[in-house]
Amino acid sequence: MLFFVNLGGYVPGCFGEAHPYVLVVARDAADAKVRAKRRMPRNWDKAHTDAVIEVGACIAVDQVGGRYGQLVEGESRGFVQRSDCSVL
Repeated sequence: MLFFVNLGGYVPGCFGEAHPYVLVVARDAADAKVRAKRRMPRNWDKAHTDAVIEVGACIAVDQVGGRYGQLVEGESRGFVQRSDCSVL
């Protein structure tokens, strides 16, 4: 099954909580949580999962116009967290 997982944690030196999202293929939600946590940066404080949702429960496959998608693992460029605040 395909799961959407919302990871959470605090990056040292950054204000606020980071929230990358990952898609994970797993047997069940508990397995998806374990697999997703393996992708968390090791330097995060209070790393956790905020949500684990089975994608099939959100998207009715028979309502996608007879089309289907194939997921292929690709190269990850990671994520960058930065402030978009403007100094006034």
